[in-house]
Amino acid sequence: MRAGIVVEVTPEDRVRLERIVGDRNTPQKHSARARVILATAEDCGTLEIVRRSGLSKPVVWRWQERFMHEGVDGLQLGSMYRLLRIDNRRAVSKRFPKSQAQTEIRRNSVPVP
Repeated sequence: MRAGIVVEVTPEDRVRLERIVGDRNTPQKHSARARVILATAEDCGTLEIVRRSGLSKPVVWRWQERFMHEGVDGLQLGSMYRLLRIDNRRAVSKRFPKSQAQTEIRRNSVPVP
């Protein structure tokens, strides 16, 4: 592990991470992130985690650091980014009158056949 990165997994965090890994409906990216943290908690080195997960070193380091700062919730960011996109659309609708805002949103989205 890199210098300055200390990953401490509490028993509650371990239970949440094992649930994420064990749930078959969890997106693969969330499951891979949880497996990285569980392997880190087992004192596996970075190369062992890379070998187990198939992820690159920088990706492993990124998720270890994210977990250190934000905990288990930091590993599941999909909903946060979706909310940012919704907020961006609201900002567009406030900048333009209604007809221009709808045109702007349509222009930035993929056309539906």
